[in-house]
Amino acid sequence: METGVAIVVAKRTGIISPTAFLEPFDTASWMLVGAVAIQAATFSIFFFEWLSPSGFDCSTGLNSKRVPQNRFSLCRTYWIVWAVLFQASVHVDSPRGFTARFMTNMWAMFAVVFLAIYTANLAAFMITREEFHELSGIDDPRISRPLSHRPALKFGTVPWSHTDATLAKYFSEPHAYMAQYNRSTVSAGVTSVLTGELDAFIYDGTVLDYLVSQVSRYLNSPIKFNRI
Repeated sequence: METGVAIVVAKRTGIISPTAFLEPFDTASWMLVGAVAIQAATFSIFFFEWLSPSGFDCSTGLNSKRVPQNRFSLCRTYWIVWAVLFQASVHVDSPRGFTARFMTNMWAMFAVVFLAIYTANLAAFMITREEFHELSGIDDPRISRPLSHRPALKFGTVPWSHTDATLAKYFSEPHAYMAQYNRSTVSAGVTSVLTGELDAFIYDGTVLDYLVSQVSRYLNSPIKFNRI
C-alpha cells in the first residue's frame, strides 16, 4: 500500500510578548516620535511663547519696579506636551501667545491621530494566533534548498527507512543536509518537533497521521500535519 510522505511541524500558540506594546510601530517610527516629534513640538511651543509679548508676566522686583519675566518654562512645555500625548487629566499651564497656542493645537491633532493608529494596531497584535511553518511539501524551497534560506530549517527523518530512501533517490540535497537532524525512531522525531529541537519531521503519512491524532488528543493539538 502506497501512502505517501508527509511533514509534521509544531504549532506555536499565541504567546504575547512582553514587548507587544512596541510592535504596532517599528524602531524608526518610535525614534521619530520620541526624538523628533516630541522635541520639535516642545521647543516650537517654548520658542514662540518665549518670543511672544503675551508670554511675559510683570511682577514686582527690587525698588518696587515692574520687571517683565517669562512665566512659561521649558519644563512646563514638556509637561503640556506629554499630557496632551497621553490625554492625561492633569493641571497644565496653557501658553498665552497665539503662535504657541496654534502649535499646541497642532500637537494635539497629531496626538489624536497617533493614538488612534496605535490603539488599532495594538489590538491586532494582542490577538493570540497560531503560527507554524506553512510548507507546501518536499518541493518547498525551504526543504528542497535548505542552505539557501537563513535561518535554515532543521528537519529530519528516520535513517534507513522508506522515506529516507525516497529522499536519497529524488532529493539528494535535502537528504544530505538532514542527516545531522535524523532521529532513530518516529516517536523521537515527533517529540523533537514538540520540544523545538526540530522545525519539521518527514516520514510516512499514515504513521504521522496516527501520531498526530494521539498527540492532539492529549496536548490540545500542538502540531500541524501536512500531507504531501
